[in-house]
Amino acid sequence: MKFIKKIIKLLAILFLLILLLPFLLYVPFFYDKNFYKDLITNNVEKYSDYKLSFKNLDLSVYPDLRLNLKEVDLKTKEKEILLLKLEEVNLAVFFIPLIAGGKLQVDDLSLRNGFVDLPAFLNSIPDSKSEPKEGTSSIDIIDILHKKLRVKQLVLQDIELKIKPFHSSIYHDPKIKEIKISYESFLESYISINLDYGKTNITLNGNVGISPDKLDLESLFFDAELIVSNLPLFEYASYLRDFPNLSVNGSNLNLKIKTKKDKDQMLIANTLDLIVDAVYYKNKENNGRRIGQILLQGNMNYPLLSRKIETKNLQLTLPGLLHLKIDSDLDFTYHPIIRANVNSSFVHISPILELVNALSNTGKKDSNTRREETTAQEKKSSIFADIKYSANHVTYDSIDLYNFYANAQLKNTALNFTAGLRKLANGYLQLSGEADLLNGISTS
Repeated sequence: MKFIKKIIKLLAILFLLILLLPFLLYVPFFYDKNFYKDLITNNVEKYSDYKLSFKNLDLSVYPDLRLNLKEVDLKTKEKEILLLKLEEVNLAVFFIPLIAGGKLQVDDLSLRNGFVDLPAFLNSIPDSKSEPKEGTSSIDIIDILHKKLRVKQLVLQDIELKIKPFHSSIYHDPKIKEIKISYESFLESYISINLDYGKTNITLNGNVGISPDKLDLESLFFDAELIVSNLPLFEYASYLRDFPNLSVNGSNLNLKIKTKKDKDQMLIANTLDLIVDAVYYKNKENNGRRIGQILLQGNMNYPLLSRKIETKNLQLTLPGLLHLKIDSDLDFTYHPIIRANVNSSFVHISPILELVNALSNTGKKDSNTRREETTAQEKKSSIFADIKYSANHVTYDSIDLYNFYANAQLKNTALNFTAGLRKLANGYLQLSGEADLLNGISTS
């Protein structure tokens, strides 16, 4: 009976603490409206290199702790450079489960309407020259975060990132429409990003987790989708300055990538969907030509910690010129090893040669210099390639060929090849041979 009374007393005390603690937190605010405001700003200035100011602070403590700040500014302490400006910051914490041995639950941490000067903020971070202090280990911190913290919602909304000073090729400042992050534990997190970059919209949605016991690549898992919409390529035309006959004016790029890595596997699987509206070039007669829509679609896999790439059903379509479907294994561990099966539903040679000629007229080196560089490179090369190619329909001027195939094996500069037509009248045509790419070629 005494034991039961002790338990009842302990529960009563715990219940009173749960009820009274919020009110105890609220007492200073009741007597001094600026108590917590001064406490926050003074401690930020005392223990950091920054000055924090805000206009209003609203506080409520029951049934959970809620904090609302209005017109928030963060400046450097010395030169008073404005680093961050926000109209509103909200914090809501449900702390009662922590008292009972559960998780501290952050119901809401949101930053809204303003800007962050990212270059200035990064420049303001002081270099740490002090020796690391002994204390709580990173393992202890990870354990606490995993077992004692839950974030239902972290939100950044309508915030401009000022980043232009980083590089001359940056044309716009990203506008964060919304970033949402939720965190249940290291094994369960979610992120959603929606931002505008000039006329381009970028969205990212993903789930990610990692074992808090291992924290290694093998235990990491994620499933994400990245979408880039309406990227205006003309803004990056400067990267084509070596190809003056090539133009991307008025053309946009759209990209969708789905990326997945399963737990206990070391393979990143990507599903790619790339669309370029159009590319323009001028032929020998200075007539304009258009290629569009250019499509690159299929699967690309990357085994982690390797120098390998695998493609499955990867398709490149250049309308009016070429279609390629590629299954390949590329290994660059020691020297390049290329194995590929390639199929084309159509190949139109004349416009391909026209495009190649338009591009090859620019950026030329002296022919002798180029020949010497190529010869030296070939002498040093160590490569193996096994390529099987087939084309359903090949055209060249008025010539139409069907069921063309070519198989080639290259080892350094030694090439063995077979090419032909599977159906030619009532028979077939085949050409085979070998070649030394430095010295000569023989055929049968």
